[in-house]
Amino acid sequence: MGNGDYLAFDMQTPEDAAIVYLSHDDGEGHGYILANNFKELLDNWSRLGFVGSEDWQWLPFTTNARSGIQAESDAADRFREWLGLPI
Repeated sequence: MGNGDYLAFDMQTPEDAAIVYLSHDDGEGHGYILANNFKELLDNWSRLGFVGSEDWQWLPFTTNARSGIQAESDAADRFREWLGLPI
């Protein structure tokens, strides 16, 4: 991100690495798993219109640090409706 935060591959399981958010200032989303793998990240993130990459922008679409971005949730449905995205 432009603010010094990163999306990183968790290489503990390199064949299907989870995507983790790393905050430069230990922000609220630091250490959150955004998806179980890169394909899942792109799928869920795209279904939210590629909502911003800083944690305050995607945190409303998670339920906890391990849930990942959830493209099927009440918050996601309201967001898509607000943007007029018929998914």
